[in-house]
Amino acid sequence: MSTTSAASSRIQAPTRNSRAQYALAFLIITVCFLLLAGYQIYTSKLTAQAAATTHAKNLVLVLESKLSADFAAAESTVAAMVSEFPPEAMRPEMASRYRARVSDWLKANVRRTSAASALRYFDANGDRLYSSLDDEFAFNIADAPFFQRFKDDPASASAFSDVTIGRYSGRASMYVGKPVRDNKGGFLGVALSVIDLNSLYQHFRSIDLGSAGAVGLRRLDNGALVVRFPGPAAIDNGPAEDLPIRQAILKGAAVGTEEITSPVDGNRRIYGYRTVGSFPFFVVVGIAEGDYLGEWRRNSISWLIGGLLFVALLAAVFLRLGVAESRRANSEVELRESEQRLRKLIDCNDVAILQSDPESGRILDANAAALRFYGWSHEQLCAKSMPDIDQFDSAIVEAEREAALKERRECRYFSHQLADGTTKIVEVHSTPIAMASRPLLVSIVIDITERMRSEERLEDLMREQKAILNSRIVGFVKLKDRRFVWVNEALAAMFGYTVDEMIGQPTRLGYTSDEAYAEFASRAYKAMLDGEVFRTEIQLLHKDGAPRWYEVCGGMLYPGGEESIWAFVDIDSRKRAEDALRNARSAAGDSKPEVGGAPR
Repeated sequence: MSTTSAASSRIQAPTRNSRAQYALAFLIITVCFLLLAGYQIYTSKLTAQAAATTHAKNLVLVLESKLSADFAAAESTVAAMVSEFPPEAMRPEMASRYRARVSDWLKANVRRTSAASALRYFDANGDRLYSSLDDEFAFNIADAPFFQRFKDDPASASAFSDVTIGRYSGRASMYVGKPVRDNKGGFLGVALSVIDLNSLYQHFRSIDLGSAGAVGLRRLDNGALVVRFPGPAAIDNGPAEDLPIRQAILKGAAVGTEEITSPVDGNRRIYGYRTVGSFPFFVVVGIAEGDYLGEWRRNSISWLIGGLLFVALLAAVFLRLGVAESRRANSEVELRESEQRLRKLIDCNDVAILQSDPESGRILDANAAALRFYGWSHEQLCAKSMPDIDQFDSAIVEAEREAALKERRECRYFSHQLADGTTKIVEVHSTPIAMASRPLLVSIVIDITERMRSEERLEDLMREQKAILNSRIVGFVKLKDRRFVWVNEALAAMFGYTVDEMIGQPTRLGYTSDEAYAEFASRAYKAMLDGEVFRTEIQLLHKDGAPRWYEVCGGMLYPGGEESIWAFVDIDSRKRAEDALRNARSAAGDSKPEVGGAPR
């Protein structure tokens, strides 16, 4: 008992040291992993913010280009309106004389501005004189601030009005106006282009900004909102002079980005902004934090969950290592009992098992299954060595035995001779075992003669299958997701490609159009998914661009699978011959004489 206790104490001391080492290793790995995960989450957030900033810059650049072009077109059109007709055309008493000519010109030029809904002239009293719209009722704009400014200030030039409700359309609008004066500078009236803000609103709405994105157009002089999406296309001329973006523009940053919280809806966004050309406006495009960080947040949660699972798994691994260390300490006590159990297992096993000397190869013991398999008695079999029963060259047998002894080979194949003189192909699994009395090489012997014959037959079938698939008459192809996974040389030759050129390419390269590509898929894959074999004749493109006729037959490689197998036969010559024959018959029929007034 004292000897067992002393041995146990000697085992427990290194075990405690191993547990401390495992705990330290676990702590170091966990800390490193958490630092790496945190860094990854942080950098991915910066990447998402940078991508959103770039996206906002690009969107606002495109939007500014459109608005600048629209406003320039409107201003140019109004300038043309001022100079197009003589001053007398602005006098009400002359309106009937010029109305047809002016209306036709207005209708032709209103299209120059995509956002313009109408072009109009108003006389010096503010009454509508001419319009690009037919049957428009008469109305007066003398009370409009921009009209009063044009009338009272001879130096005033073109101007953009505040947002107002159109007196004819009843919709939110903005006017681009320019005074019409006579040769002495006398005020004759106003030329107007009506910008329909609903048109701008619909354009803003079409921009993909995510679920909470925003785009807006504001005046630069006071920050007043012209039009914004989301939100109604309504009147809001309230000044917003303290907007951070407006302040940045006034300080010289005509183009830039800002990350701020919207004063309109409280959403935090990355805004890209630009002044609209030389006009008194600036446009902003905002991408909401919830949109550009949405995927990052979902990924971060996944990473955190994965990290926790990793730490838990790591803890379980180190715990198992500690348990394994404790078990290893106890294994020495159980070794002799294990040897007895092993011997009993070998003796009672239905598989032939031989025990041999690792050095000489002499058979030391054999279980009952081995005696039945070889046909010798225990004494006869144990009088032999492994080279005695093996039909291979002795040098090969020795090399295999050495490999098994050094644990370099788990499985070996031999031809063993039985007591009746027959030979069997066997699979031998050999393992060196350190027994208390002596080292042993334990070999499990499995008769694989029939299996080898079956494998030879299978190889013959595979060669036949390969010969069929590599036929030079029929082209075969395997597809996945409508891409070439494998093709034989015959198919590549049919289409004028090499095999390497086709592998990985989409099957679209063979179709004459996108419509033909889609139509074939709708017919073929519906039939194949129903378990049918699809057959048809179709024209596909050769590499040189010429269409050729092919007979096609295909089906799914496995039921419910993603891969399909197809066979192609080039029938272009046959189809051309048929067409030629048909044309010849048609020509012959057309040339036959008529009998009784009717063609034969």
